[in-house]
Amino acid sequence: MKHIFLVLSFLIIVACSSKSEDRDEQILDQTVEDLGIIEEEEDIQEILKGERIDGPANLSDKENGKLILSLEDNVLIETSPSQGDWLKIGFFVQIAPDESSMIKLFPEDQLKAPDGSYIGRVKDTLEVWRIHENVGLIEGYTHIGNIKENSIPETALENALKRSDFTKSSLDNYMESFEFIEYKLNQELNYRQLFIYESYVVDPSPRDRITLFFDDFDMLMGIFHSRELQLPEYETFELIRGHSFTCIADLDKSETQRIIQERIKFYNSID
Repeated sequence: MKHIFLVLSFLIIVACSSKSEDRDEQILDQTVEDLGIIEEEEDIQEILKGERIDGPANLSDKENGKLILSLEDNVLIETSPSQGDWLKIGFFVQIAPDESSMIKLFPEDQLKAPDGSYIGRVKDTLEVWRIHENVGLIEGYTHIGNIKENSIPETALENALKRSDFTKSSLDNYMESFEFIEYKLNQELNYRQLFIYESYVVDPSPRDRITLFFDDFDMLMGIFHSRELQLPEYETFELIRGHSFTCIADLDKSETQRIIQERIKFYNSID
């Protein structure tokens, strides 16, 4: 009888130990999963505003050209569409108030953002265009690999649409990250429009780079864009001046043509 009691006691201990280990593994798995979700949400909700340098990174005066400066990691930049593996970029810097429209910077001069934060260093004498009283614009060329992929608005939009149910709320994180604003122009389109401006190095006039437009039920109808979007499952129409229209909703032919003609008319009306 004593032996039976000992055997039963041993089995109970093993069973309890096994349940405890299983419970600990479940808690650990859930904790890892929760942390992954939190990390993913934080990435999505990061305020990017636009392309960011994956640095430190060098800028040249032309493709494969002379080194002119280096930029620190995460510097906010303006970009032109890429030409192969290179693209022209620009960024704003703090400069001394002056009456001249252009100033020069020299090797080892520090580069500071308009808010005064350090962002890089000059490597060769270069010219800076004055944009405002104490803000200048520097342009150069860098390899496309020096741009953080998740900070490219078109790439981020393609990824956001994969997770989206095409409601505005499902795209809010994306739009907040790149600071989309209400489009007050071209109200004749009769849709709610949210957009980001085209890069200053491409077009300093107030044209759009990406415009998302929604119906009265906050469903995404389509996208106006000035750069290529990899959305092969949707039909894309060329407009004018480098703009395109990608139709997301199942619109009838007459409404699609009305949108296209209305937008072309609008682009022809602005500088």
